[in-house]
Parts: sequence; structure tokens; C-alpha cells
Amino acid sequence: MFRGVLIRKGRSDRQPVSFSLAEGYLYLSTGKVISLSEVEVGIRAGKYAPFFLYLPDGSQLIVTEGVQELEVALNEQLPVHRRFWVHKFETWQRSVLIALAFLILGLVFWFTKGSDWAAAMVVEMIPPELESYLGEQILFGLKRMGISLRAPETEEQPLEDMFHRLARYAGFSDAHLYIMPDTSMLNAFAIPGGYVVFTEAMVDRYLEEDSDSVGVLALAGVVAHELGHIQLQHTLRLLVKSALVASIFTVLTGDVSIVALGMAKQVLVLSYRREYEEQADEYAIRLLLDYGVDPEPFLQLMAELAEEEPSEDVLPEFVRSHPYMSRRLAHMRQIIEAYRSSDRVDTARITY
Repeated sequence: MFRGVLIRKGRSDRQPVSFSLAEGYLYLSTGKVISLSEVEVGIRAGKYAPFFLYLPDGSQLIVTEGVQELEVALNEQLPVHRRFWVHKFETWQRSVLIALAFLILGLVFWFTKGSDWAAAMVVEMIPPELESYLGEQILFGLKRMGISLRAPETEEQPLEDMFHRLARYAGFSDAHLYIMPDTSMLNAFAIPGGYVVFTEAMVDRYLEEDSDSVGVLALAGVVAHELGHIQLQHTLRLLVKSALVASIFTVLTGDVSIVALGMAKQVLVLSYRREYEEQADEYAIRLLLDYGVDPEPFLQLMAELAEEEPSEDVLPEFVRSHPYMSRRLAHMRQIIEAYRSSDRVDTARITY
């Protein structure tokens, strides 16, 4: 008998459960019986990292007792072609990461001028599975910090529908939208692995009108912008850069959970570089135009935010962490004009 915590899809409460495996089935103390062929085993990249089982209804089961025994049982009962591929990942990881550790340790000059290059090198070597797992751990870290996230509610369905349509069109096979309540900030941010978070204040402000109005189309631009940060790995690069020493320890030990909590704190205050913001803006405009969404409501939203930020006379541009809104608006209008004057419409996935 094993023990764990069940987190149901769309809910933040945690239910302690016990469970067992027998003849290819998972038996939960709640009375539910699930075929192991429908259960996804999460990546446990490290001895002390949480062990997740993903159930077919979208729930997550975090194993708290009997982890090693469960690994043995899964090896015995999973179909051969699915037999605990996490061990394959960890075996691969051990051999590759030893060499990778020596490479990263050689990047000592990160402390002087090589931080951007060093972070880019680390990011290039992170497989998609590990990036997704890191995103899960950052979400888990936010919850540990007492920051609540929830699934979109019924009145927010227009935003959720637009989010998934744009994400699928852009090539994201597994993207997730969360809402952060209890804050007056107008904000949205991206988390590696396909996670986008909107503050409730941001959603409420622009979804007050009808779902077919400027509001949801304006937020579609924000969605596209944040997807751009994920696709172009801006968020991942800055998080790795801010925690490169901890990342080196992660490579040596394979325990992502140690660095994830620090990254969870960083993601709330992350400031993108000017070129990152402009690249995400361009990605967003091209994605909207390719998909057939008018980008003008997004530009109106940006113009409103420009009125709320400090005057451009306060600080010179080069000392700011992102371009002034007026410069970004001008840049995006240039992209729109060039796109619409072109004879060729590129509907392929946007890449850089």
C-alpha cells in the first residue's frame, strides 16, 4: 500500500489518499480504479524530487510514501513499451550530465561577462521533458510560497478558449492557463513548459465587455506575447542565468526541485531585456496575423499600459529593463505594415 496526495484538475485543495497496484490497475482509496495503461509517470529527476503520477482525468497524484517500492512495482506491471521510461531518462541523464557538468563548471567567467552565453549554453542542453518538469516545480514552488493559482472560471471561458486555440496553432501540444487572484496588479507572465499566468485584475479589466469585443482580442495579444517568451526560451534563459550556480548543482545531483523554489520567486519579479520584449512582440503580432486575429486591440491595450507607466523623460531607455511602450508600439506597427504589404502569407509555425 502506497500513500500520496491527490490534486484534482482545476482545484487547489489536496486530498490525502492511499493506493495500490495489482494486475495492471491502480486502486485508489477513493474507490476509483484506473488502468495503468492510462497513467502517465512523471519525470523524477533526482532522488529527492517529488514523484508524480498523472491520471487520465487530469488529476495529479504526488507519491509521499513508498516511492522506491512503487518504482519496482511500476517496472513489473507497466506494458513493456512504457516500462518506467523515467529510469531511461535518468540513465541517459547520468551519462550525459557528467560531461555537461565539466562544461558548465568551465563557464566561471559567467560572473563577469559571459552570463548570457553561459545561460544560453545551459538552456540548449535542457531537453523538453526537463523543461516541462521544471515548469511543474515552479508552480509547486509558488504554492509553497502561499501564492494561489486557479483554473479559469466560467466567465473567463472566452479567454481560455482563445488561449488554447492560439497555443495549438503555434505548435504547443500541452499548454496551461492559470489565473492569479488576490492581487491588483495588471500583469501576465510565462513559466517554462507551456504555462501562462494572468492576474485576475488583468482578466477582469479586459473581459468586462462581451466575449466578441475588443477585450478578449486584446488579451489574445498578451497570450501570444507570453507564448513567445516560452517558445523563444526567454523565461528559461533568464531563470537559468539568475540561478546558474544552483543549476550547476542541479546538473551534478539531478535534483531539479532544489533550484525550482528559487526560480518560483524569480518568475514573479522577472524583467525581460529589451531585445527579448521586442522579439516576443514580433512573435505575438505574427502569430495573431497568421491566425487571423486583428492585432489592433492588443496595441490599444499596450497604449493603455503606456499611459500608466512613468514618463519617457524620467529615465533614459538604456537603463530600463524593457523598451518603453511607445517604442514597442512603433516596432509592432512596422511589423504589421510589412506583413500586410507582403504578397506571401506565412502560416507555418513561427520560429526564430
